[in-house]
Amino acid sequence: MSARPSHRRARLRFAIGGVAAIAAAFAASTARDLWWRGHPDRAFAHYTGTPLPPDIVALRYDSVSVDNFFDVGHYWRLRGAPERIDAFARANGFTESTEDARWAIADAPDDLDPARPAARIRIGYEREQARDDWIVVYDDGLAIYREN
Repeated sequence: MSARPSHRRARLRFAIGGVAAIAAAFAASTARDLWWRGHPDRAFAHYTGTPLPPDIVALRYDSVSVDNFFDVGHYWRLRGAPERIDAFARANGFTESTEDARWAIADAPDDLDPARPAARIRIGYEREQARDDWIVVYDDGLAIYREN
Protein backbone atom coordinates (compact mmCIF):
# COMPACT_ATOMS: atom_id res chain seq x y z
CA MET A 1 0.00 0.00 0.00
CA SER A 2 1.51 3.36 -0.96
CA ALA A 3 1.22 6.70 0.78
CA ARG A 4 -1.37 9.12 -0.43
CA PRO A 5 -0.14 11.75 -2.92
CA SER A 6 -0.55 14.57 -0.37
CA HIS A 7 1.73 12.71 2.07
CA ARG A 8 4.34 12.19 -0.64
CA ARG A 9 4.28 15.91 -1.47
CA ALA A 10 4.61 16.80 2.21
CA ARG A 11 7.62 14.48 2.59
CA LEU A 12 9.18 15.90 -0.55
CA ARG A 13 8.68 19.47 0.72
CA PHE A 14 10.17 18.49 4.07
CA ALA A 15 13.21 16.91 2.38
CA ILE A 16 13.73 19.92 0.11
CA GLY A 17 13.41 22.26 3.10
CA GLY A 18 15.99 20.25 5.04
CA VAL A 19 18.46 20.29 2.17
CA ALA A 20 17.89 24.03 1.71
CA ALA A 21 18.49 24.68 5.42
CA ILE A 22 21.75 22.70 5.36
CA ALA A 23 22.89 24.52 2.22
CA ALA A 24 22.05 27.90 3.78
CA ALA A 25 23.99 27.05 6.96
CA PHE A 26 26.99 25.94 4.91
CA ALA A 27 26.87 29.12 2.79
CA ALA A 28 26.64 31.33 5.89
CA SER A 29 29.56 29.52 7.54
CA THR A 30 31.67 29.85 4.41
CA ALA A 31 30.82 33.55 4.04
CA ARG A 32 31.71 34.20 7.69
CA ASP A 33 35.01 32.36 7.30
CA LEU A 34 35.88 34.34 4.17
CA TRP A 35 35.04 37.60 5.94
CA TRP A 36 37.32 36.74 8.89
CA ARG A 37 40.14 35.84 6.48
CA GLY A 38 39.75 39.24 4.85
CA HIS A 39 39.86 41.00 8.24
CA PRO A 40 42.47 39.13 10.31
CA ASP A 41 42.76 41.93 12.89
CA ARG A 42 39.03 41.77 13.62
CA ALA A 43 39.14 37.96 13.69
CA PHE A 44 41.91 38.19 16.27
CA ALA A 45 39.91 40.48 18.54
CA HIS A 46 36.76 38.35 18.08
CA TYR A 47 38.28 34.94 18.80
CA THR A 48 40.86 35.90 21.44
CA GLY A 49 38.89 38.66 23.14
CA THR A 50 41.96 40.90 22.96
CA PRO A 51 42.57 43.52 20.27
CA LEU A 52 46.10 43.78 18.94
CA PRO A 53 48.07 46.87 19.89
CA PRO A 54 48.66 49.34 17.03
CA ASP A 55 52.30 48.28 16.58
CA ILE A 56 51.41 44.61 15.95
CA VAL A 57 49.53 43.77 12.76
CA ALA A 58 47.62 40.59 11.87
CA LEU A 59 48.66 39.73 8.32
CA ARG A 60 46.68 36.50 7.84
CA TYR A 61 44.10 34.37 9.58
CA ASP A 62 43.19 30.73 9.11
CA SER A 63 41.43 28.01 11.07
CA VAL A 64 41.66 24.25 11.04
CA SER A 65 39.86 21.42 12.78
CA VAL A 66 42.13 20.37 15.63
CA ASP A 67 40.97 17.44 17.79
CA ASN A 68 37.69 16.60 16.19
CA PHE A 69 35.01 18.20 14.06
CA PHE A 70 33.93 20.59 16.82
CA ASP A 71 37.32 21.85 18.09
CA VAL A 72 38.88 24.48 15.85
CA GLY A 73 42.35 25.98 16.11
CA HIS A 74 42.64 29.60 15.03
CA TYR A 75 45.94 30.82 13.62
CA TRP A 76 47.30 34.26 12.81
CA ARG A 77 50.49 35.45 11.20
CA LEU A 78 51.48 38.60 13.05
CA ARG A 79 54.09 41.23 12.28
CA GLY A 80 55.71 43.59 14.75
CA ALA A 81 58.98 44.30 16.45
CA PRO A 82 59.96 41.11 18.29
CA GLU A 83 60.27 43.06 21.54
CA ARG A 84 56.70 44.38 21.15
CA ILE A 85 55.36 40.88 20.48
CA ASP A 86 57.23 39.68 23.58
CA ALA A 87 55.65 42.47 25.65
CA PHE A 88 52.19 41.68 24.24
CA ALA A 89 52.61 37.98 25.09
CA ARG A 90 53.70 38.64 28.66
CA ALA A 91 50.96 41.24 29.22
CA ASN A 92 48.38 38.63 28.21
CA GLY A 93 49.50 35.87 30.56
CA PHE A 94 51.87 33.95 28.26
CA THR A 95 55.05 32.44 29.68
CA GLU A 96 58.16 31.34 27.83
CA SER A 97 57.85 27.81 26.46
CA THR A 98 59.74 27.66 23.18
CA GLU A 99 59.75 23.88 22.69
CA ASP A 100 56.03 23.47 23.42
CA ALA A 101 55.15 26.42 21.20
CA ARG A 102 57.31 25.04 18.36
CA TRP A 103 55.42 21.74 18.60
CA ALA A 104 52.02 23.45 18.81
CA ILE A 105 52.41 25.49 15.63
CA ALA A 106 53.76 22.57 13.61
CA ASP A 107 50.26 21.96 12.23
CA ALA A 108 49.70 25.60 11.27
CA PRO A 109 48.36 26.01 7.75
CA ASP A 110 51.22 26.29 5.24
CA ASP A 111 50.18 29.75 4.06
CA LEU A 112 50.68 31.07 7.61
CA ASP A 113 54.02 29.46 8.37
CA PRO A 114 55.76 28.82 5.07
CA ALA A 115 58.83 26.61 5.57
CA ARG A 116 60.53 28.73 8.19
CA PRO A 117 63.60 27.04 9.64
CA ALA A 118 63.39 26.24 13.33
CA ALA A 119 66.70 28.04 13.82
CA ARG A 120 64.93 31.32 13.08
CA ILE A 121 62.59 30.94 16.07
CA ARG A 122 63.55 33.62 18.55
CA ILE A 123 61.24 32.55 21.39
CA GLY A 124 57.96 30.72 22.00
CA TYR A 125 55.22 31.38 24.51
CA GLU A 126 52.39 29.34 26.00
CA ARG A 127 49.32 30.42 27.94
CA GLU A 128 47.96 27.51 29.92
CA GLN A 129 44.17 27.39 30.12
CA ALA A 130 41.53 24.74 29.56
CA ARG A 131 42.78 24.82 25.94
CA ASP A 132 46.28 26.29 25.68
CA ASP A 133 47.34 29.11 23.33
CA TRP A 134 50.80 29.59 21.82
CA ILE A 135 52.91 32.25 20.12
CA VAL A 136 56.12 31.60 18.20
CA VAL A 137 58.19 34.70 17.46
CA TYR A 138 60.73 34.59 14.62
CA ASP A 139 63.85 36.74 14.49
CA ASP A 140 62.51 38.84 11.59
CA GLY A 141 59.43 40.19 13.41
CA LEU A 142 56.94 37.61 12.14
CA ALA A 143 55.02 35.53 14.66
CA ILE A 144 52.49 32.73 14.55
CA TYR A 145 49.71 32.84 17.15
CA ARG A 146 47.60 29.72 17.78
CA GLU A 147 44.40 30.00 19.77
CA ASN A 148 42.30 26.96 20.63
